[in-house]
Amino acid sequence: AFLTPESRTVAQQAIEDTVRTGRAFSIDVRAVSAKGKQLWCRVTGAAVFKSGCAVRVVGALQDVTAQRRADEDLRRAKEAAEAANHAKSAFLAAMSHE
Repeated sequence: AFLTPESRTVAQQAIEDTVRTGRAFSIDVRAVSAKGKQLWCRVTGAAVFKSGCAVRVVGALQDVTAQRRADEDLRRAKEAAEAANHAKSAFLAAMSHE
């Protein structure tokens, strides 16, 4: 997978931060597969230090596209349920005044 230009910037900043601070990172970024498929990837990483200096950054890349889609579907379902509940409440309030 190839990170989008925006995601590449975010990932580079995360790598620089982990080298500077020693804190591990986990970020979700957009990527494009070799076949052009849009993906969401979770990038995790941490700097490895030797004698107080970062000598390398180790990490992993995980496709989280299905999880992101499920999260979005859940968000939409929640919004639809809230809208239906609001409509029901408005209907019942109108009916109680008649």
